[in-house]
Amino acid sequence: RELKEECGFVGLAICKSRPLPLSPGMTNEKCTAVMVEVDMSLPENKNPVKQLEDGEFCEVVRIEKSRLLEELNRHASNGVQVACDLFCLAQGMAIARATA
Repeated sequence: RELKEECGFVGLAICKSRPLPLSPGMTNEKCTAVMVEVDMSLPENKNPVKQLEDGEFCEVVRIEKSRLLEELNRHASNGVQVACDLFCLAQGMAIARATA
């Protein structure tokens, strides 16, 4: 649902995690990580339309997976706030590529 609302894309959830703590020992806040497959050949994904609520802002930036960490670092150096979980994902992907 969030993918459609905030990015405009339609996808298929292929797996999800158990509830995961965001700040163990600090708060009891939890989230569930969901892996979504997006078929970019579908008509609705060729020109996605966001459905943002008033006051929401979301910019969709498509980046090649192999350049994710580089692009996040570039955005961060330009003052963009990069979410910790996204940065950790990108760093893990870069480590996996480097050690493959």
